[in-house]
Amino acid sequence: MELVQEPGSKRVSALLRPRCGLLGRHPKRAALSGGRGKVFGAVVGTIIFAVIANLLSLLNVSTFLQDAFRGALILVAVTLATVHFVRKRKTDTAEPAAK
Repeated sequence: MELVQEPGSKRVSALLRPRCGLLGRHPKRAALSGGRGKVFGAVVGTIIFAVIANLLSLLNVSTFLQDAFRGALILVAVTLATVHFVRKRKTDTAEPAAK
């Protein structure tokens, strides 16, 4: 439980909220640990994931292979996000040194 005072008000509210905060500190960002994803991206990713799961079910793919495919899809998404983050950080740190 967390006590929160609303801005510009003397009222204090008690909130039940997970410590990690799924939306982070900014209401328009969806991150578990300080990332910069947006809610729209999370919704689009969820829809893509659901469509692929539905297609696999309609194609009568076994549940074992469906789970394996979902796991592989998550690993690919995390790998791509990590590579993108590392490349962006390298370019961001290289620019000030050039000036």
